[in-house]
Amino acid sequence: MKTAGPALSLPVTDKEKQNARAIRNGFENVLRKQDGFIDYLNVLFDQLDVLDEKAGLGSISPLLKRYEHKMRKVFNSYINSLSNAVSVYERNFSDSELDNIRDLIIENVRNMRQEVIDLLVLMKDVSDSEFVPEAKKSYEGILNAAEQIENTIRDEWFSHIDYDILGKIRLGSNIPLYIKRG
Repeated sequence: MKTAGPALSLPVTDKEKQNARAIRNGFENVLRKQDGFIDYLNVLFDQLDVLDEKAGLGSISPLLKRYEHKMRKVFNSYINSLSNAVSVYERNFSDSELDNIRDLIIENVRNMRQEVIDLLVLMKDVSDSEFVPEAKKSYEGILNAAEQIENTIRDEWFSHIDYDILGKIRLGSNIPLYIKRG
C-alpha cells in the first residue's frame, strides 16, 4: 500500500502574486458589471406586471425597443469585462485548478447568454400573449446563471487565488476569534 508523501509546495514569486492580484481585480470587475446588468434587468421586471395590467405591453413597444438596445449594450460590456479578465489570466498564469474553474465560469456565462438571447427575441413581439410568462422564465434563468457565476467566482476562483497563490490564512469556523474575559 502506497502512502502519500509530503505535498509539493513551490514558492510563489512576487511577480506571480502581482499577476494573481491583477487577475482577481479583473474578476471583481466582472462581478461589478454583472451586478450592473442584473440591476438593469430588475428595472424592467419590477415594472412588467404593472405595465401589462395598466396599458398593455403593445403601447410601450417603442420604450421596450430602447430598453432592448441598452440591455444588449450592458450585457456586451459585461462579456467584454469577462473576456478581458480571462485574457489577463491566460497571458500571465497557468494553473490547472483555475483552468477548471475558468471553464465552469465560461459554461455558466454561455447559459446566461442563451437566456439573454431568448429574452431579446421575445422582446421583438411584446403583443404575444406568452410574452410575460416566457420573459419571466428567461429572467429567472438569467438570475440563476448569474448566481452560479458569482458563487463560482467568489467561492472557488477567489478562494484559490487568495489562499493557494497569495497565501492568505484561512480561519476555520471552529477557531475562536476573540478571548473571553475571565
